[in-house]
Amino acid sequence: TDEARGGIGVNSTDARIGTLSGAYNFAPFRVVAGYINFDDKRVADLDGEGAWIGVDYQTGKTTWKAQYVLNSPKNLSNADSKAFGVGVVYDLSKRTALYSSLTRFRNDANAGAGGLGRFNAALPAGLTSAADNDITEFAVGIRHTF
Repeated sequence: TDEARGGIGVNSTDARIGTLSGAYNFAPFRVVAGYINFDDKRVADLDGEGAWIGVDYQTGKTTWKAQYVLNSPKNLSNADSKAFGVGVVYDLSKRTALYSSLTRFRNDANAGAGGLGRFNAALPAGLTSAADNDITEFAVGIRHTF
């Protein structure tokens, strides 16, 4: 649980976030799941909750991934944000890997209201409209750990 307190009225930062997650390995599979609850004590009252489940499948140097995520504001109707993604990670060495993913975000009509919704803050203006809040995201990269 994380908690932030301070300020009053519009400047309040009072909020509490609770997260519960876990993973289970049964080679070559790994399952991950979790739940998050956001209790907003501010005037905006942006309470919400979310959940995710994912699975990894490892074959040698390659890990295949799939994940489903649901975010749901509590005080706003028709504002859920759902995502389903698939990806792959290929280990070039112990510390370096290539990765790629494809994710489809399905956002209800009000998912961007009040600053909520993953697409609202992550994309430049004009790439989504009020009539079409859904996006598809493709990522590719290289990761090196030090």
